[in-house]
Amino acid sequence: IKILNKNDIDIWRKRLKNGSTAILLINRNTNESRAIDLTFEEIGINEMKTMWDVHDVKELGGRRNISLELLPHDSKFLLFNR
Repeated sequence: IKILNKNDIDIWRKRLKNGSTAILLINRNTNESRAIDLTFEEIGINEMKTMWDVHDVKELGGRRNISLELLPHDSKFLLFNR
């Protein structure tokens, strides 16, 4: 489900059968980087144990927000486990 389209950023969310949530962030701008600063509540994450960066294969810890910068035409795939 596309949950946000703002300032050339698309955010997609999918709830998985095991209770986890996948989030895909896409910068559709081909020339400029875009900063993203969102709370978990804004993207529908109410509870979680771990947040994984799937592209970089690393755990991001117990944060309560997403704050990052996407390069032009870049994406970030995050997995929130319960």
